[in-house]
Amino acid sequence: MYIIAKPCSQCSNALCRNNLCVSHEQCKKNPKVCETAKCNLKCQNCGLLDKKACKCTCADGWDSPDCSRVCKDDHQRCGMNPGFPTKASCSLNNFAIAKKYCRKMCRSCNPLIEHTIFNHVCCERKLCGDGYVLNLKNKPCSCTLLCPGPKCGKNHLYF
Repeated sequence: MYIIAKPCSQCSNALCRNNLCVSHEQCKKNPKVCETAKCNLKCQNCGLLDKKACKCTCADGWDSPDCSRVCKDDHQRCGMNPGFPTKASCSLNNFAIAKKYCRKMCRSCNPLIEHTIFNHVCCERKLCGDGYVLNLKNKPCSCTLLCPGPKCGKNHLYF
C-alpha cells in the first residue's frame, strides 16, 4: 500500500534509503542495506524526534509516524456494538484494531482531553483538519496544507 506523503514520512520506526522505508529488522538481516540509510523523519505539530530510534513522540491529539494526523478512530464501529464495543476488542486480529482502525479508543495515540496531558500539548491544544498541519511560525498558530499529502492537487507547491 502506498500513502501520498513526503518520502519516508510515514515509515513506522524505520530509516530511509532511496526514498523507501527500511526497517530495523531489514538492517539486522542485511547490514549493507542500512549503511546509506538515514532518519529523514520530520515531526509535525510539535512532535519530538528521537533521532536514534527514528521515531516521533507526538503532542497530545496528534498521530502517525510524523505526527501529521489527528488522533482519531478510522472505523465507524469503534466503541459500538456490533463492532468493537470495548478496549478488549483492541487485541483482535493481532492488534490490527488498535494499530489501524480504533487508534483513539485503544489509546494507540493520545487523544486531546481537556485538563489532561499525556505527552505534551502544542499551540494551546489547536488541531487541524485532515491534510493540514500546524504552522508554528504564525502567532497564533494556524493550519496549513501539508504537501505532498492527500489534499494536495496540481495547484499546490510541494516542499
